Amino acid sequence: MALDRSAILSRTKGKVERVEVPEWADVIHLREISASERDNYEGNSIEAKGMAKWSNMRAKLLCLCICDEAGNRLFGDADITLVGQLPAGLADRLWHRCLSLCGLSKDDVDALEKNSVSDQPAA
Repeated sequence: MALDRSAILSRTKGKVERVEVPEWADVIHLREISASERDNYEGNSIEAKGMAKWSNMRAKLLCLCICDEAGNRLFGDADITLVGQLPAGLADRLWHRCLSLCGLSKDDVDALEKNSVSDQPAA
């Protein structure tokens, strides 16, 4: 028997992973973002001219993914600038982990810029 609408919609909780952070001698949790959150993240990463907006790109995804054990976000969108102040090496490592957890890859991020530029009409 196939899942019905109600059964599918009751399973919207994504994965939560425990991640060791040796720099802090502790752990954090990262959550898989929803399809809508991914669309917003990707959409907000493109400027009107079709170029990728790299400003705080890592911090934006970290704010979406860093969570408590139950998968509740620890940081809101208002915290992006603050999270962007994390050490670059740590932020980059966590960002790559988030990309993997959310089904994104560096190639997907690169493709955002390439596809958005190539989709623009000729001037």
